[in-house]
Amino acid sequence: MITAGAGTALEMDCSAVTHSDSAGLAVLLDWLVLARRHGQALRLTNLPTPIRAVAQISDVEAILNQGFTA
Repeated sequence: MITAGAGTALEMDCSAVTHSDSAGLAVLLDWLVLARRHGQALRLTNLPTPIRAVAQISDVEAILNQGFTA
């Protein structure tokens, strides 16, 4: 869906994620970069607390909160 190109903004609802760590954060950041590269807007919602905590420590929380918009 991300690489399909620009079009309707995508929203990734992460509410079903129950466990995560820095690897999960890395995947989300990769998706955001991929979306930007393809001119696609991607917004991440309902991020679980562990991902937010790692993002805050890593100083990338603002990126996750805003996502990338084309």
